[in-house]
Amino acid sequence: MGYLKGEIRLPRKKGKPVDNVVHITKNSPVSIKGFAVQVVGLSDSDSLLLQQLGLGAKKKWGCGWFE
Repeated sequence: MGYLKGEIRLPRKKGKPVDNVVHITKNSPVSIKGFAVQVVGLSDSDSLLLQQLGLGAKKKWGCGWFE
């Protein structure tokens, strides 16, 4: 497998990376803290491949959104 060619950016707010807490189920004590990530400059095929493969350790939990 080759490499994806793009630039990873961590959006910042007031100088700090943008973060969010995701609760696994409603009223659950389990939560995951995640950070916003942008990947820019991908070719169409690399973009589709990244969406298929996912990104990060919790990708099987449905974490990660693409717009």
